[in-house]
Amino acid sequence: MTQPKTLILGHDCADLCSRWEKPLIARNVECAVLKPSAFKGADILEGYDGLLLPGGNSNIHPSLAGREHEADEPGDYDLIRDNAAIALARAAYEMDMPTLGICRGMQEIVVAHGGKLSKLEGGLHGTNYCHIGNLEKMDTPVHDITYCKGGRLHKLFKGIYDEHNDSIPVNSIHYEGITRTDWDNERAVPLRQKFIIEALAPDGVIEAISAPDRVFYIGVQPHFELQGKMHEALFREFSHHIVSRFHHREP
Repeated sequence: MTQPKTLILGHDCADLCSRWEKPLIARNVECAVLKPSAFKGADILEGYDGLLLPGGNSNIHPSLAGREHEADEPGDYDLIRDNAAIALARAAYEMDMPTLGICRGMQEIVVAHGGKLSKLEGGLHGTNYCHIGNLEKMDTPVHDITYCKGGRLHKLFKGIYDEHNDSIPVNSIHYEGITRTDWDNERAVPLRQKFIIEALAPDGVIEAISAPDRVFYIGVQPHFELQGKMHEALFREFSHHIVSRFHHREP
């Protein structure tokens, strides 16, 4: 064992975007990409120091998200990734392994811990969804999010944005998400027992969550990697905890 290793759950039908690997590799963290179809069990995490659940080109199946499929949805589901991600997210939580979920990855964390997702209406979310593959258009800010004071992200991003203003514009590349109604739902009791809300959209959709009793277990809905400074701050902290875990378990 010569350097820290992070497992990244990839996609069977698309290459992993290098922007998720670069900030880890730059900090001497080795990255291994696992295709969902090659997943054999969550015990694979025993050889790693971190777990990254990145965004994807599919959505979580409604049957796992506590809702019904609607006729006007694209039906771009990937049950193979769903099942792999849910198992990995649960195992990483039990191991207190540094874990970061981005966009779909945050939704996988929500579902893995008993939460519900809703199809988001009103046009505020998913505006950039049709631009997947065009980074410039994907990164167009479409709404603000407000950080919850005292949360990990509020502290982490302090100084990047106006410290007197807890809101910042973000992109939105999703049409599923967890609303405050979903959060307060009886189904979500296990989720609320483990996680706190880190950030909210103006309509109450939850944009980030964290597990306070874990060293680093965070889900974020926006694609911060398209925005530079916040991406760097988030991955710097993620990498720090990966490296720390490596040194603590190194023989």
